[in-house]
Amino acid sequence: MIKAVYEQDPNFPATDNHPDAVRYVINGLYVDAIGEPTAADVSALLASAIPPVVWTPLEFLERFTKDERITIRTAASQSADLADWLDLLRTSSQVLPTDPRTVDGMAALVTAGLITEARKVEILGG
Repeated sequence: MIKAVYEQDPNFPATDNHPDAVRYVINGLYVDAIGEPTAADVSALLASAIPPVVWTPLEFLERFTKDERITIRTAASQSADLADWLDLLRTSSQVLPTDPRTVDGMAALVTAGLITEARKVEILGG
């Protein structure tokens, strides 16, 4: 069980975190643990510690340029699917770039030629 991870060698013993802890060096990180952790264990712990990117609908829409927003709204007036996506987006409490609805909606914008693939990546980039 991992008790702590440090980028630099801390100036105190691993037993300060737990009486049975031992310090290991894994992928350049100093890891205090009970039982030897694997590199995958450390990676999983670090990945879980990074908070997900979350935007309000306004913050997300402001990632588009004004011209892009106008183009998308105009296209939505002719596409029930696009209009539905925009309605869901506007009424949501948060937008996550990894949410399947966000991913599908952004892909639809690219397919419709409203934004480029590169622009999609930039908008979702965090």
